Amino acid sequence: MEQHRVCVLSKEESRSPLNLEDYFDIDRKMSKPGFKTADGKFNWHCSCVSSYVTSPCGYFFRKFLSNMERFMSAADEVNNEEAKTSFERYYNELTTCMNKYPKYYQPILEQYESSLREVLSEQTKS
Repeated sequence: MEQHRVCVLSKEESRSPLNLEDYFDIDRKMSKPGFKTADGKFNWHCSCVSSYVTSPCGYFFRKFLSNMERFMSAADEVNNEEAKTSFERYYNELTTCMNKYPKYYQPILEQYESSLREVLSEQTKS
């Protein structure tokens, strides 16, 4: 669990105007890492991930992301085939669920449909 941090500001620092560049820099300095952590795992706390994890199809989204990591790192042929089969199954479950909520998921369905097909075809070639 993350501990609280105490930041101490001088009177001068607290009164100085915050320019737009500093404002956006706060997010970069204070926020957790993006989609993936430094060790390459999914950052479930990132808003880019957490908004879908807690969505109507969150259960399927979590299964899909967890398996995608396994699929992308499968080195040998046997594990790769097993990972590919699982990946396709979880992807189909996820998209089936997402299609039940088209207003909520339309942007992600449009954005990732073709790129996920490309990942599958590239992974099966190697």
